[in-house]
Amino acid sequence: MRRVKKGIKGYVAGLRQKSERRKAAVASAPAKLTVLRPDTRSFQDVIKQALTSGASIVRDLSADPWRYYGTYLTFDYVAETSRPYDRYPLIMFADYNSDTRTLMGYNFHHLPIRRRLWLMSSLTGNMAALMAGWRDEEDEEEKDRKQAGAVALRQIVSWKEMGQYFKACTRQYKITNVKSEFVLMQTGTDLLKEMMVVPYEKIYNGTRRELLEKSKSIYMKEARR
Repeated sequence: MRRVKKGIKGYVAGLRQKSERRKAAVASAPAKLTVLRPDTRSFQDVIKQALTSGASIVRDLSADPWRYYGTYLTFDYVAETSRPYDRYPLIMFADYNSDTRTLMGYNFHHLPIRRRLWLMSSLTGNMAALMAGWRDEEDEEEKDRKQAGAVALRQIVSWKEMGQYFKACTRQYKITNVKSEFVLMQTGTDLLKEMMVVPYEKIYNGTRRELLEKSKSIYMKEARR
């Protein structure tokens, strides 16, 4: 575990330097869709096209959750709340509590499109390279891998320029309320970038504007700290 922590420290230091060089760059929406059809709007249509364009189905997330750190998932979710929520989240996997069977992730639908793309661009390659190294460490105990993954992810997304936005879109999802299979997209793909742009989210108990205004109040408050 000590060796893994040492590796995390060095890797995160390197990522901080890369992030500094990216500060002036803001990701923009693709000029046109090349993977998804331009008229794509519904969750069902997104999934149908995604599965023929590199996405895959996760049938049992709880069997080996640590391997999904840093990947992206979308699914059909019915929340038990009267507050506004997104029926079809697009999240970056962050953690899983096996005791409560609760998934924690960062739902990019809670952010404006340009901020979604900037965050995705800032993370592309970083988590993939980091987790690829740990998946090859067969001598590490499974518990250590899970703990190391959670620690690294928290370190990466807590940087001030990214952390303010991640705090605004952090959400928890009860597995019992997931009404579909999980569909997984890898980082750094055109499919994922276009899914960030296509407006297939559906807000219940409120409007998209209300959801975004609430998120904005959170990340603006964090930016002033």
